[in-house]
Amino acid sequence: MAEPPASAPTPDEDGADKSHHGAFTRAAKTFIFVAAALYGLAALSMAVVISVAILDVAKYVMEEEVLRSRELRMPHEAREAVTKFMVIIALVVSIEGIVLVFELGKDEPELLLYPVLLLSVSVSSSSAWAFSSA
Repeated sequence: MAEPPASAPTPDEDGADKSHHGAFTRAAKTFIFVAAALYGLAALSMAVVISVAILDVAKYVMEEEVLRSRELRMPHEAREAVTKFMVIIALVVSIEGIVLVFELGKDEPELLLYPVLLLSVSVSSSSAWAFSSA
């Protein structure tokens, strides 16, 4: 039996051409690298957003509870304080829901109903608050 020439491609176990398989492997590795870079960028962006929200909460508490020694005297001051507080609560609940979606999505997808409901309630309550205070 004669052996094939050295330049001819040899099929692998599946009968596929190894030169095409190598190109697919390079494309898959490139795709995985690009996807990982995009996920890293998204994670960095979310970390910045979360840290800004935490700083905003700290700033609000410092201004309203520590630095202001007088009570709210005008109705618009009380309305502004309650609006800020509701926005902060909505942010915290939304961030918690998003974090839970990512954590449970990997390990326990059957429990995703709870963070999705949390996000739904957060969005609907903040929307209702925005329409009622407008």
